[in-house]
Amino acid sequence: MTSIFIYYLYAAAPAGVGLTKVQASQIITLDAALASIFSSVGSFMADRVFGNRRAYRFCTITGPFFYFSLAIPGLGIVGVVLYCCIGHMNSMVAGSSMYSLLGKLYAQGDKRRDGAFSIQYVLSNIGAMFPVVIGSIALVVGYQKTFFILGIVGALGSTVYLALEKRAFGPIGMEPDDPLPPEQKKKAITFLILGVLAFGGLLVLLFSGGSQEAWDSARKRRVNKGDGAPCMTRCAAAISKRNDC
Repeated sequence: MTSIFIYYLYAAAPAGVGLTKVQASQIITLDAALASIFSSVGSFMADRVFGNRRAYRFCTITGPFFYFSLAIPGLGIVGVVLYCCIGHMNSMVAGSSMYSLLGKLYAQGDKRRDGAFSIQYVLSNIGAMFPVVIGSIALVVGYQKTFFILGIVGALGSTVYLALEKRAFGPIGMEPDDPLPPEQKKKAITFLILGVLAFGGLLVLLFSGGSQEAWDSARKRRVNKGDGAPCMTRCAAAISKRNDC
């Protein structure tokens, strides 16, 4: 995913979004920074409000839409906004629930726990081995179709997890480890919803400004190429001719 996302951002429309390379780099950097910040919020919500299982289940269900938002042709910057909203909403809900659930499978002092975390780390980063494959697919079929393929793969993975979740974990992780009192829990959920809405609104505001700037730039290029000026010239000439008559 990350191996082609930045190329998709600065690729010319309609194949990509059409941002500049500087803008694309800024989005990638900001996205990574916000993921770390919001993950702390999500870990708190999972440990004290939702429970790790419920939080990670939510993330698993919504995860494939993370890719599908970029797979819809013509969305452009709107798809990027949806991508950011879904991804960081998941971070604010689930945080590091996956690692917490893994740790709960083993008792304190169980020597298998370290090995399980090592295996999980390898599996989580195995995608770093496939940028050439994903990049080659994108060159052949285009970015949107590649994101759609990734979404299908993610949906299959989510289906397998949901089918085996109960068998693998049983009652583990269903309840928060350190639950908040009911009133504080309601406040935490309210603040979370407001935070997601505020973040989404901020993205819309920022990206809509960037879209308008890109539109103005494209319009200027059309005028400079002569797409707009001849029309104005013909109109002025026609009015002048009518006045002479």
